[in-house]
Formats: sequence, structure tokens, C-alpha cells
Amino acid sequence: MKSQVEKSGDGALVRIPPIVMAASKISINQTVDVREDGGRTIIEPLSVQAYDLDQLLDQMDPASFHDDLDFGLPIGGEG
Repeated sequence: MKSQVEKSGDGALVRIPPIVMAASKISINQTVDVREDGGRTIIEPLSVQAYDLDQLLDQMDPASFHDDLDFGLPIGGEG
């Protein structure tokens, strides 16, 4: 499928046909990796890493926690 490279500010843009986006699992406003490999331009979708709170909490080491700081008595509505 042919597409034309167009000027966009200091860079360039290429319109990606919907059928190619669907096959590549790329969606509008998704972050992609764009790189050159042997003279070819590669556009690869990046997936957002899902975090698991329990897994992240399990990795915490209490020995590395900071000491509590005393900022004095509340002076506004935060108390």
C-alpha cells in the first residue's frame, strides 16, 4: 500500500491506512517506537506496562524507608 511522506514542522509524517493500523494493533494517540534498521523504517507499537500494586508493595524494603519528619502542628484545613 502506497503512502506519501509529508512535511510536518521539522519532521515528517506518513499516513498509516486503517487496515495496516488494525493489523499492527496500533491505535490513534498510542506511543510507538520509530527506528531505522538496515535502511528500513520500523514503526512498532509500545504497550503500556500494567502495574500490580501488591507486587510493587512486596518489593519495598522497610530498611530503605525514610524517617518520619515533624512539620509541627496543622495550621490549615489539613488536620
